[in-house]
Amino acid sequence: MSSMRFTLLVLSLLFFFSCKNASTSDGTQDFHLPNASAIVEAVNAERPDWDQFEKTEGPVDIRVDDNKIVLTHDAYNSSAIVTYYLFTEEKAKKIKTGRIDIAEVIYLEQSLIVNSITDKNTLFFTVNTHPSPDYLDEMDGVRKFMGHGLSERKVKKGMQSSSAFYCGCAPAGYPEGACLYSNALSIDCHAYNEHGSCRVYCTGQYYGCCGKRSE
Repeated sequence: MSSMRFTLLVLSLLFFFSCKNASTSDGTQDFHLPNASAIVEAVNAERPDWDQFEKTEGPVDIRVDDNKIVLTHDAYNSSAIVTYYLFTEEKAKKIKTGRIDIAEVIYLEQSLIVNSITDKNTLFFTVNTHPSPDYLDEMDGVRKFMGHGLSERKVKKGMQSSSAFYCGCAPAGYPEGACLYSNALSIDCHAYNEHGSCRVYCTGQYYGCCGKRSE
């Protein structure tokens, strides 16, 4: 058994013996994911120190477009506004434009967990080639959304979003030169400047297209 699979098995057992909606001392329900930190630590164990993921908290605004789901996250104590894009072939169902007032957010490059801590509402976004992690089986009522690409865009607070780079997924035959940083043989890419940064992971007949100024 690989070390990663063993770690995920341990996480699943931890989740099984935990209670997501445990009561707090004042009698209200706490909907934090009990193993959120463990999930991040398990993934980071196989990543370089300079590219570690983290769990953040704060409001999340959700916008559902015809070919993507857009989630804008203003994390507490963060110097940047982060927007996540799940690129889809058609308009996603079972999710509506709206807002989660307080959410846990865990971005893991090929997947994204958005969990409301004020009510029972857990959303899981992933690229369609990413294996479903074992810990999802123990999440009660999680809603899953799949697409051909997942992007993260950070814009420093106080800056116009148009001043920071945007990363997306381009289909085969996309005009050469339309992306500052791309490679028709690469499914991922990243870009950054003094205003922010972006990264994307794509699948299928799509490749990473980074460096555009807008969606």
